[in-house]
Amino acid sequence: MNSGIGEALHSERRRVGLDLDEIEAATKIRGRYLRAIEDEDWEALPGGAYTRSFIRTYATHLGLDGERLADEYRRAHEETEERYPRLDPVRPPRRPGRDRGPLDTGGGPRPALVAGGLVLLLVAALIGLGLLAGDDDEPATGGPTERRASGQGGREEPQGPPRATLTVRATAPVWVCLIDARNLALLDGVTLAPGTEEGPFRSGRFIVAFGNGGFEMLINGERAQTQTDPNPVGYRIGRRGGLAELPEGQRPDCA
Repeated sequence: MNSGIGEALHSERRRVGLDLDEIEAATKIRGRYLRAIEDEDWEALPGGAYTRSFIRTYATHLGLDGERLADEYRRAHEETEERYPRLDPVRPPRRPGRDRGPLDTGGGPRPALVAGGLVLLLVAALIGLGLLAGDDDEPATGGPTERRASGQGGREEPQGPPRATLTVRATAPVWVCLIDARNLALLDGVTLAPGTEEGPFRSGRFIVAFGNGGFEMLINGERAQTQTDPNPVGYRIGRRGGLAELPEGQRPDCA
């Protein structure tokens, strides 16, 4: 289905006298993706938030309304509802004489409840003994805190778990989705203009996705080693500043 997006971009590009190589150099979007957008060959594009980011960045560079064109693509080509309605299961009626389960012993507590209570007691005991640790990404609340000496009469002060700081700088127009440890969107699928700096943000961990390589990240005050090519990319940043690249299916999209 031709939505008119590609024709609008192609016509405006020809009107202002730019070729695809010039657009690629300015936006950091690969030429084959730009050509696919103009041809509306959506199967050749990454899809979802990445394609919307490419359209938005390309259109904005030409002076068009990038948000409107990206939204037109979303409404025309992305499914927002399930194809089939959700059907709630129907509970079968009880048969006479089957009100109690085979393990129901009458008025006493059911074995399943007893077993569940024992499991909870065991977990509580293990936590109390420090044998169960919280998630490395986000510390469990209410647990013991580390302490350090203050140097004044041996007095100790509480010290919380380490948390990473993150600053994002755009070196080219780049779409960004940044999520913190509480699953809050710190940068909610926005396109940053070159020279824009966001942060520093502070959290137990971050997951972040970029529409292209036109960015820099400062993690705990130091510049991270990241790719600079035009491909979409995503990263996971741990509480101590560890950096790991995320495969495509695990990157956030702020949808």
